Amino acid sequence: MEQRELVRELFLGETPAPSEQGQIQIISESSYFGRTRNSDGQEASFALGVSYGVTDCLELGITFPAEFAWEDGDSNSGFAGLELEALYCFCDLDDFTLSIAGTVTVPPVNPQEGVGSDALQFEPEILAACKLGPAQLFGQLGLNLEAGAKAGLIYSTAIAAPLGPGAGVLELAGSAASESELYVVPGYAIEFGHGWELDVGVPIGLTEHSREWGVVVKLSYEFP
Repeated sequence: MEQRELVRELFLGETPAPSEQGQIQIISESSYFGRTRNSDGQEASFALGVSYGVTDCLELGITFPAEFAWEDGDSNSGFAGLELEALYCFCDLDDFTLSIAGTVTVPPVNPQEGVGSDALQFEPEILAACKLGPAQLFGQLGLNLEAGAKAGLIYSTAIAAPLGPGAGVLELAGSAASESELYVVPGYAIEFGHGWELDVGVPIGLTEHSREWGVVVKLSYEFP
């Protein structure tokens, strides 16, 4: 018997549960990140994604991201590529879920300076979730493989617990590469209407190369 996740989306990490067969999920994500300790540059992004449950175990998706960056009066904006996603769940019990996932990011034909990457990227990941009483624990471990660059490690863990009409979430997410970043993200998720979920989190940077703070807002709709 599959477990029901308290939250459909995390803020910086991923959850392991795929959509059910024939189910479609539409996700919009908006984010803003302020300066780092060494730079006054700021960035914002918007992404719109669609995923489809091919089977109860396999989910395929596509995401269209756009990025905006500005520093010292100069700004750049543009389409940040195309993300093709696949998730396969091979263990779905009443208190534990384990999946593998992969994302291929295809760079735009005419990349803008300071926006996204001009190289093909691949991120293979292992995703897990388990119940802890009324709460739920999530984990993610993966690699960022970019053509012509050194491989980087990506990881996250999060706990979600019932809080009022929704769920409180505390997430720790980071990446280990030439410039490592680490964030703690307190947030809240709430379901409303039929199939809607709203997630709002505030990432707080913990390392020298992390953004000092940010805001992430995700709105998802699942049907039928």
